[in-house]
Amino acid sequence: MRKVLTSLAISVLLLPALAGSVSAQAVYTVEIQSATLLAKGAAVEVTFDMVCPRGVYAGFQATADVTQRVGGGKVASGSIGAYGANGAWTCDGVTPNHVILNVKSTTGTAFKNGVALVTAAAKGMSATPYAQDVEEMRLQK
Repeated sequence: MRKVLTSLAISVLLLPALAGSVSAQAVYTVEIQSATLLAKGAAVEVTFDMVCPRGVYAGFQATADVTQRVGGGKVASGSIGAYGANGAWTCDGVTPNHVILNVKSTTGTAFKNGVALVTAAAKGMSATPYAQDVEEMRLQK
């Protein structure tokens, strides 16, 4: 515990000195809000908030993935990506941008009411780090 607190204290002390380099790294944040079944399980609507850093001019990529065991040894799974051009989002490091992606099952098996692994991610189109949120969520209509 003491080691963690020491590291935290050092990090807090260094934050003002590193502020310029943090914004240069273009840090994104992602937080999943919901995952809802669509069209009798043919797809899942994944809703998440993405905060992009100030000064993002090259656009971004947002993705969502859903995987679920549905019984009988079967798995429903799918993923989707979307691209946004410069100016498509408010990128000020504070304002959450509401993203909705519809993930279709690509395994030939429908999603069902129940728990699934849901992932949402975002990153800039240039060589910036990406952020993701991975949640076990209950899918339902």
